[in-house]
Amino acid sequence: MSSSGVMINQGRDITIDTNGFTWDINVINNDYGIAVRDTGSSLTFVGGGEINVMAGGVHIAVDVWQSILYVEAGTTMNISNSGTGQVRGIRALSGANVTVRGTIRVLATGAGGAGTGHGVTGIRSRQSNVTLVGSIFASGNYGVGIYTSYEQSTVNVSGSILVTGNSSQTWLSRASTPGNQIGAPGPDTIIIGGQPYAGTGQPVAPTPTATPRPPATGQQPPASTPTPTAAPTPTPTPLPTPPPVIGVAGVMVTVSVRQGEGTADLALTPENVASIIEETEDTVVFDLVFAGVTTVIMPQEAWNGFAEAGLAVELQVPGGVLAFDTDAVASIGYQAQDVSIVASLLAAQPEVLTPVQQDALIEGGELLLISVSSDDLDITEFDGQLTVSVAYDGDLPVAVWAVGEDGSLELLPAQFDSEIGMVTFTTFASGVFMIAPVIDVAPAAARFVIGSLEYSMNGTVSSFEAAPFIDNNRTMIPLRLIGEVLGATFDWDGDARVVTMYLDGASLTLTIGQPLPDGMGAAVIVNNRTFVPMRYVTETLGATVRWDEDAQAVYVYR
Repeated sequence: MSSSGVMINQGRDITIDTNGFTWDINVINNDYGIAVRDTGSSLTFVGGGEINVMAGGVHIAVDVWQSILYVEAGTTMNISNSGTGQVRGIRALSGANVTVRGTIRVLATGAGGAGTGHGVTGIRSRQSNVTLVGSIFASGNYGVGIYTSYEQSTVNVSGSILVTGNSSQTWLSRASTPGNQIGAPGPDTIIIGGQPYAGTGQPVAPTPTATPRPPATGQQPPASTPTPTAAPTPTPTPLPTPPPVIGVAGVMVTVSVRQGEGTADLALTPENVASIIEETEDTVVFDLVFAGVTTVIMPQEAWNGFAEAGLAVELQVPGGVLAFDTDAVASIGYQAQDVSIVASLLAAQPEVLTPVQQDALIEGGELLLISVSSDDLDITEFDGQLTVSVAYDGDLPVAVWAVGEDGSLELLPAQFDSEIGMVTFTTFASGVFMIAPVIDVAPAAARFVIGSLEYSMNGTVSSFEAAPFIDNNRTMIPLRLIGEVLGATFDWDGDARVVTMYLDGASLTLTIGQPLPDGMGAAVIVNNRTFVPMRYVTETLGATVRWDEDAQAVYVYR
């Protein structure tokens, strides 16, 4: 029997934010005391709260059976008790998958764990997969970082474990013979720093305390007994620094992380791929939240294997998540060269864009560069859908635009989740994307090319009797044409050679030949047509002009 603070029904997908609270679970009798118990769900712990369990039996913060449990990076789970029973941070049973990127702190301030071989334990595993990238700190009687029974658990440690206390301590304890546990017995698999490990943990000696020597017979003790000097606390043997290893559908995959280049290269063998496909129903998830990683490299054989199996692929990096649906995976695999697939998600500065793209940016916007390539082939478009999720803490409401090479802005479907502070949007292409507060941004109302009679207006190509030209570095455009584009009206005083334009309550008066302020040019008459300086006129009336030097084109937005 046990008493649980929260029981979660099978099949849920839940995020638990423990930030800022202390959770007390009190069990009066000798039963198990458990804060969270679940079977078959997907649980994600965030925040840095404290869980205190009081029970006469075993104290457990999180108890999972056939579940997926993830403790995110930067998250600390504090589990403490002042009772007498055993203390567990996480207990993983019967096929659970546990990934810890944060910190698990297990503390027994009373007699917790007394008289047991694994009394204060960070993670207890039975027939489950445990991946520790973060850290475990266990303090109390008979402290153990990770304890496994003799029942085919897989434990992969690339993080750190520290155990302290006043009785026998070890960072790893594993049973060597079957006990009375459920399930067919079999040896555990322990991987430390990417290498198989056959030991039972590096013991951590208890801290010795010096005792003052009693005075000899017939001698008086000195007036003041010197304070005994305690022996130095031994430093636990550090774990080796390994190449990172991640769990993918229960399969351990080695990752080569080159932080100077920001890349994570997946070492996926054919056996890995076959096992992942067998264990995955719809989406293969790669948790690659290693510091500095912006780019993921996957062997083409693995990518195409997932495509042929009809699986989606999700890449999680520090900057966000790239989730390719099945059609996108198949399309990218079809286009790829006979080499690896390279996918990148990184924040960018305006300086990496062309001038016309820079002109299109919205103040306060954040830029993302998303690329997919194979060898020297840039895969800019693909069938299917790419869903992107990134953190956002700017002004609301927020929207996402694709920034075209011509400076055009395409509004994309997007949602903001205020609980986790993430923006999610969908696209069918790689490229430049801008996340910014919502404003009224229209597509280019018109596009003009210097010296050409043709122009496009809201996507429709038309022609005019006179072409724009450049005079003293100023683009000059026919007055009537710019009036049609903007939707402006105007009055003409032929005697005074004065034209007045009106748009949305604003007005602008120009005198032919009279210089405009700040050297902005002047209205002129050429071949009986009035030409006006485009930038001065449009911006004065509330529109925006973009210039593409390479194409010698002018874009007008309203």
